[in-house]
Order: sequence, then structure tokens, then C-alpha cells
Amino acid sequence: MRQLEAQLQEMSLATRAQDDTQTELIRSLQDQVNSWKQKYEALARLYAQLRKEHLDLLGKFKGIKDSHKKEIEEAKIEAEKLKTEGEVNKCDCCFFFKISLKKNERKK
Repeated sequence: MRQLEAQLQEMSLATRAQDDTQTELIRSLQDQVNSWKQKYEALARLYAQLRKEHLDLLGKFKGIKDSHKKEIEEAKIEAEKLKTEGEVNKCDCCFFFKISLKKNERKK
């Protein structure tokens, strides 16, 4: 009988130790999950911020590109206008200088 009680007590202690080990493993895994969740959320916030900044920069770049395109078109129109008025020929080295002067006069 005592031998059976001793075996039962040993089994109980072994089971408790195994349960404690499993409980500790579960806690460790939960901590790891929480850590990775926090890292993921931080990366998600960073990605959202970088995406917003990227889209803002794309918008600014498009605006600059459009304004340069418009200026080039205006310069071409002005050049054709000057050519037809006879104020400049194809070899005139001051051609674009005259265009910019006329632009500045119009802005004032």
C-alpha cells in the first residue's frame, strides 16, 4: 500500500512539474507573440507614414513637372511669336534671353 502511495505521489509530482513546464512555455510563447505583435504594429505605422510622405512627394513632383512643362510650352509659343515678328532668327544667341526678359516684363 505504501509503495502504491509513493508511486502515486511521484506521479503527482511529475505531472505537476510537467504542468509547470508547459505553463512556463505557454507564457514564454505569449510573450513572444506580444513582442512580434508590437513590432508588426510599429512597422505598420512606419509604413503608413512613409506611404503618406511618398504620395505627398509624388504630388509635389507632379506639380513641379507640370509647371516646367507649362513654362517650356510658353517659351516655345513665345519663340514662334518672336520668329514670326522677325525679332530673332534661328542663329541668335540671345534668343532665350529675350524670351525671359519679355516674361519678366509681363510679370511686373
